[in-house]
Amino acid sequence: MHASANEIPEVISENYKVIIIHGEFEGKSPEYKMVTSVNLFHVFLQPNASIELASEAMAFIYGLKGKGISENELVKEQTLINYSIAGNKVIIDALDEGLEFMFASGTPHHAPITYGGLFVMTTEEQMMETKRRYARGEMGSLEPYKG
Repeated sequence: MHASANEIPEVISENYKVIIIHGEFEGKSPEYKMVTSVNLFHVFLQPNASIELASEAMAFIYGLKGKGISENELVKEQTLINYSIAGNKVIIDALDEGLEFMFASGTPHHAPITYGGLFVMTTEEQMMETKRRYARGEMGSLEPYKG
């Protein structure tokens, strides 16, 4: 999936900024859609502020900067919290320095997983076809960013 910065919506309030990479937050969503329905947000939470995020059966946050608390767990840089609670929301509270984190939520597919270098598929046949397509140049290329 390729998206330009102008295609990625943001929701900004006095307590947070949420960049909606995929999914929906407060009625906003990007125009592009992946095959799998997931919410993926980059969140900047102001010092001592809270945010409540809707979640599906599977959800996690990954701390990038600052500190916070969620489900009585400390969230800090390079910390992953995998939620295993019943319900449909998670609450994250920033501490004094604020908190920057990634949030992801979706429904597990319980499908088999086949790893192959850059790719993840569900069958060996899909993996072989994907590698053939890649070798033929059918998947484009990613060039270094020149800002």
